Order: sequence, then C-alpha cells, then structure tokens
Amino acid sequence: MKKLGKGLLSLAFAILVLFGVQDVARAGEAVLYTNDNWVSGSIDVEGEADFYTVNLPSAGYLSVTYQGWSIGDGYCSLLSEDMASRYWRYEVYTSSDINPKTRSEGRWLEAGAYIVKVEGDRRCTGTYKVKAKFTPAKNNEKEPNNTFNAAMKLGANQLVTGLLSEDDNTDFYTFTLSQKKTLLFSYLGYIRDSYFEIWDENYISIYRKDVYYGSETSPKSHVYEVTLNPGTYFVKITPYGGNTGRYSLKYINVIKVSGIKVSGNKQVVAGKKFKLSASVSPSSATNKAVSYSTDNSSVATVDANTGVVTTCNPGTAHIRVSALDGGGASKSVTVVVKPKKDGRPNVYKSYSYTRKYQISCKYQSYVYGHQVQYSTDKKFRNATTKTTTNGSIYTKSLKAKKKYYVRTRSYILNGKKKVYGAWSSTASFTAK
Repeated sequence: MKKLGKGLLSLAFAILVLFGVQDVARAGEAVLYTNDNWVSGSIDVEGEADFYTVNLPSAGYLSVTYQGWSIGDGYCSLLSEDMASRYWRYEVYTSSDINPKTRSEGRWLEAGAYIVKVEGDRRCTGTYKVKAKFTPAKNNEKEPNNTFNAAMKLGANQLVTGLLSEDDNTDFYTFTLSQKKTLLFSYLGYIRDSYFEIWDENYISIYRKDVYYGSETSPKSHVYEVTLNPGTYFVKITPYGGNTGRYSLKYINVIKVSGIKVSGNKQVVAGKKFKLSASVSPSSATNKAVSYSTDNSSVATVDANTGVVTTCNPGTAHIRVSALDGGGASKSVTVVVKPKKDGRPNVYKSYSYTRKYQISCKYQSYVYGHQVQYSTDKKFRNATTKTTTNGSIYTKSLKAKKKYYVRTRSYILNGKKKVYGAWSSTASFTAK
C-alpha cells in the first residue's frame, strides 16, 4: 500500500510509543473493504506497522484473512477504533514468496469502525496480503437492552433475532402478564454455549438452562413451558465464557386441549385394519398432537402415532386417545372385533336316536359361543335356531327322507350383548 513518508512515520511511531500515546499512525491508515478481495502491503522498516480501517454498516460477523509472503514472521491484530480494545492478535511464522502462510480470524461485532493492524515480528520486513469479509447479523433487537432497566419489551408471538457480540454480550427482554398463563418459550442458539434465563419482578432467577454446542450451521433448540402468575418477568440471554453469536427468541400463550372426538369404525371383523381419527377442541389449541393406546393387544393393536388399528382376534378392546400437551385430556372408545365367518359345519348321524343328528361348528379362538340354524327351507324360513357354547348341538328327531339345510355363526359378548360374525356357508343332508 502507499504510505506517506515511511521512514518519518516509523520515527513518529517510536516517539509516540516512548511518550505512551496509543493512537498511532492514524494519518497512514487505508480503508480495508469487506468485499473479500486481497490488498497487498509491505513492512519496509523494522518496527513499522500498517493500519487499515474497516467500517461495519451494521452488527455482524467480520473475518480477516492475513497471508504472509516475504515478511517471514508477521502479526495481524484487530482493534477497536480508538485502539483501546484488542479482539485478536496472532502470529504467522516462516512465510516466504515460495511458501506463503495464511490464517483467518473472525468475530461478531457491533456496527462501527475497527482497525486492522499488520506488523513484522522483531526485525522482519517484507510483503503480505490481507482481506476482510462481512456477514450481517440481521438482528432486530432494540439496543441498548443489556440491563434489567433497559430490557426490550417482548410480546407474545413476537420473534426476535438477537446478537451477543464482543462488546455487547448480555441481552434482556421483559413482558408483563395480567393473569395467570402458561407460556411456551422457544430459544434457538447459534452461539457455541449460552444461557437462557427467566427472572421475576423481584430480580430473582426462576429458571436457567445451559444451551450447548450451537453453531451457525447446527443451532441448538430449547423449548420450555412454564405457568406464571400475574406480574412482570425478564428473559436474560448470556454467553458461556467469551462465546458470541446469534440467537432467536419467542414465546406463545399456550392453549391446552380440553376435549377429543374420535371417528372411524368401531366394529370390524377380526383380521382387518382400519384407522381412527381424532380431532381436538378447542381448535385453537397450541399442541393438537395425540397418541393412541390399547388395553387389549390380543384383540387389537394400534399405532401410537397414526391411529391405525390392527385387529387380531374376536373380542373388545378399549382404544384410548390422549392429548400430548400435558393437560390430561383423553377419550376412550370401544372397538368390537367380530368373529370371522364360520367354516362349513359338520353333520353327524346320531345312532343312539332315530332321525336325530349332531351339528358341529368350526372352532374359532376367542369366541364365546355359536348360533346354529337348520331348516327344510334353503332360505332358512321357519328355521330352528339354537345356541351353544361347546361348539355342537343335537337336533330333534327330523322328518325321514327330508332334506335339511344347516348354517352356523360365532359370537362374542360386548357386555351382555351378543355380537355375531357372518353366517357360514350352508351344509345340507337328508334325514334317514
């Protein structure tokens, strides 16, 4: 870079240092733009330093890359505009024109002017390159908000993007409740490690959470639900150690589920699948998610997330639908699983009695009993109907040489009520 009288400037530098003046060589500063383009410079005299002004239009992340060439060993520093604060100073060793060495550093900073200082180590002189890049934070917090008294007002459903920077590493927010409410806070930390806190109006901390291992590419989320009495409260965001970075903050008023309505088939044949659907009230409930469970998995199982019911065996099962918002709302429905269609019955001649027959039903697991019909009419008009729990019945003496038709169906009990499966296919025989 061009410098006005480098020898004289170095002499002036030595004199100012001797008298303890820190703001040196400002007349020799150049502007380092944040366009990520290299600027070439050189240290020509031992003890000399180059200064560049970097202007940040808003808060954001400034990274500076230094590349040593013939300078050998060099230092790159970032300072505040008044040079009272130093954000970093690093050394790059043994660079050369055939083996340049590169290093980058970055910090989250507030808007304003900053100074990049480049100098050689001891007697080192020579050439180097330097460049800067800036990424705005796009934070919408209202500064100053770094004390309880200056806390920014935060309303329900208001999303705030904040920044903890090198010079402003504590943020406060405040809200007031006129009545008892349940609130749900969402904090997303892009900061390496940070703390989310809630304080009451007496300046007593009532909640603190460490949110670790956040980054710009993998932010860490923390969700916290709390019921608070009327009063004024504060949210405090601070870093762990010297960590800096962005975060987002929001809270909403929680509306709990008060009722659940369940729709879908309540009576099906064993072996079938169907889906139960749940709707919650009020419709404005914050968390509408529900889960499903069964009290009798031998009869019916249910997918906890989807409500798909798989029936296994005849019987009854109670499917409970529960709200997941912690309010305790639930609804239970009874699923009745009917027996499958009976197989064709068997008919046996009873030789102990004239024209008397035994009718046996096909066995099904988990059924309570069977209903048997026989008739001389193919459509079972004027049929004789009998119920059995052991799977077979004996007919009365039938009319000789008359053709009879037989069918059966299984049933279960839903309370005291019989629930039947489908009729079997028809068997027939001629009484002897």
